[in-house]
Amino acid sequence: MFYILNDLKKVLFSLNQEIDFKRSLFIDLGCGVGKPVFTSNLLFHSFSLGIDNISTFINKANVIKKFLSPFVNFNKICFIKEDIINFLENFEIYLKNCFEKNIKEINYLIIYLPATAFSKILLNNIKLKILKIFSLYKDKKIYIIVLSRKLNIKDLNLIYKKDYYFSWFKSSVYFYEVI
Repeated sequence: MFYILNDLKKVLFSLNQEIDFKRSLFIDLGCGVGKPVFTSNLLFHSFSLGIDNISTFINKANVIKKFLSPFVNFNKICFIKEDIINFLENFEIYLKNCFEKNIKEINYLIIYLPATAFSKILLNNIKLKILKIFSLYKDKKIYIIVLSRKLNIKDLNLIYKKDYYFSWFKSSVYFYEVI
């Protein structure tokens, strides 16, 4: 995840754009035990939010969060046990519940979508819900990082594609910006 976020920063710089990770919210839709969430928070100092519908994963992520308490800012990291579609449908509520005191500090949204194991139906439903977020947060710059699959949404501009090695195999990662 470090290389992916670092590449996002480099690509944006090459496009004469900047991103302030300290004012960014990194959202992992299918976070497991939270490795990308912790990476974005610890190494890039972003607000970080992990969503997963498996209780065991969220419980482990919260144990790791407590273990890392000397290093993570508890006000900038949150894990939610929820179905991705329900989370996206109620995004504003969850955002307020996790970061109510800091919402005004967030200028960028980075949505990480590990779509490798998602069915086409789930991915299509996620696309529909993400469109709602685009309309709600027009005042923020939104980037979407998708693992393994392209997203065909008219409001997205593909800004970069690169292959990375993961624990399971090599996979393409697609970087989009909302236009």
